[in-house]
Amino acid sequence: MVSLKEMWSPLQIRAEANSIEKHLFSTTQRLKRLEQQYRSKKMEYLARMEAYEERLKWVTAEME
Repeated sequence: MVSLKEMWSPLQIRAEANSIEKHLFSTTQRLKRLEQQYRSKKMEYLARMEAYEERLKWVTAEME
C-alpha cells in the first residue's frame, strides 16, 4: 500500500489539510447559525403558545 507521503509532497499535504480546515470551519459556522435560528424560532413558537393559552383561559372564563 502506498502512503500519502509517497503520493503527495509536503506542500500538497499541507494544502489539503488547510482545505479541510476551511471546510470544517465554514460548516461549523453554518451549524451555529442554524442552531441560533432554531432557538429563535423555538422561543417565538413558545411565546405564541403561551399567548394562545392565556387567550383560551380568558375565553373559557368569559363563557362561565
